[in-house]
Formats: sequence, structure tokens, C-alpha cells
Amino acid sequence: MAQQLMSLYCTQYDVEARTCSQQAWMVPPSLLPPISYEDVRILLPHIVMCFLVAWGFHFLFTVVRD
Repeated sequence: MAQQLMSLYCTQYDVEARTCSQQAWMVPPSLLPPISYEDVRILLPHIVMCFLVAWGFHFLFTVVRD
């Protein structure tokens, strides 16, 4: 079983003393939300098309410039 990365978080902050009064080890939030296989299957062709259009414009402007 893979171990998860844990980070120490302040769960309760004392405003008057400006210190953390209670800490807990928790799994940090991920940058990207979880995505299902079906969503990947729907989004992947659109992402590939964007890269192909960008590459096509780059190639076109390279040919026109020369």
C-alpha cells in the first residue's frame, strides 16, 4: 500500500496570541480535482486538437516567414 504524504496543519488559531493552538497531520489538498476516466475520454481529443492547431499555426508562420 502506498503511503500518502502528510503535512502539519494548524486546525485552531489563537488570534490574540497569534499562535497555532492546535495542530494536526492531514493529507494536503491536491492541485487538480479528481477526474474520472469518462471525463478524460471526453476532454483528451479537445486537448490534442488545441495542440495540433497551435503546431499548425507555428508551422504555417515558419513557412511564410522563410
